[in-house]
Amino acid sequence: MGESGSKVRKDRRFRPGVAGGQGLEPRVLLTAAGAAAARRQALVQARATARLTPTAKIAAEFNSFLKDFAAVQAAYVRSINEQSSSTVTVSANLTQPYSSGSSTMTVDDATVFGPQGTFSTPVVATASINGVSTGNQYTITGVSGSNTLILDVTNSTQASLPAGATLSAGVQSTTAESAGAIFPSFIINRTNLMATNLVQYFNNLPGKLPYFNAPPHTPNNRGAIQSFVYSSVTGFTTNGLTQPTGNYAASLQGSLLSIALPTTAGADLTIYKAAVASAVQQSYQQMLNGVKQVYAGRLKINIPASNNRFGADASGSVPSDYLGSGGSGGSGGTGSGGTTG
Repeated sequence: MGESGSKVRKDRRFRPGVAGGQGLEPRVLLTAAGAAAARRQALVQARATARLTPTAKIAAEFNSFLKDFAAVQAAYVRSINEQSSSTVTVSANLTQPYSSGSSTMTVDDATVFGPQGTFSTPVVATASINGVSTGNQYTITGVSGSNTLILDVTNSTQASLPAGATLSAGVQSTTAESAGAIFPSFIINRTNLMATNLVQYFNNLPGKLPYFNAPPHTPNNRGAIQSFVYSSVTGFTTNGLTQPTGNYAASLQGSLLSIALPTTAGADLTIYKAAVASAVQQSYQQMLNGVKQVYAGRLKINIPASNNRFGADASGSVPSDYLGSGGSGGSGGTGSGGTTG
């Protein structure tokens, strides 16, 4: 090139890069497009680093569930021995005639007056027949089995009662009774939240998820993993069906609800804690193994019935307007089921 008018670059040194040789800093790239691409790549790498793996996410959700469950369980244990000042009215019907002077009375549910055994404080019940009070009073000192009341004859009205008569009494309620009634609601709501969190996590994964196992001529739906984890936790499918699936008893929700709550802070509480720990650990292992099997294609998750090409409802029944005059979706071209697909 000639000397006149030429603009020769005199600085040919390399520009410094970032630490570790991972490319040039965005500010020294030659074009704005290159700088934007570098920023996008850095953002993707940062998100990938921050995102939990499926195994780590499942473990985190189970640990969070156990932490919340332990807190509520501790509150329930505290309530066992706390007394409430309120009273509730309970009643039971005689299933056999009562003879005056007898020390026992047979009713349909004796436990409404108190737990089995001898009461620390007797309960005074009044009798009525067809809703009309008789004025008779009977002092109940305990319960034997689930249908027998033990009476204090000397402090009870000496009068017989026919079968069908009603005994009513006001008994002191405990906070344990109230807590025990609320506990199942906590289990249902907390497992639903856990299942929803897992479904949202898999929905947001950048990779392609496994397909449902669907009938022919059904559009592909990559919801197998989401349906599997939701069903494993709650026993329900993710398409809004109100009926539990066949494996409800094996789900985390079903397993926990089937465990009776303890009534004391003694041995039954120890057994309850062990049963809960076993149920949670079983659900955790089943989910980890199931997710791996679904990803590997060795475990097929059937698409929910309401998503098939016939539009079947939760019971599997095909709506009549899909069947046409032939009465069956497979009867030919007269019904919509014969022309679709």
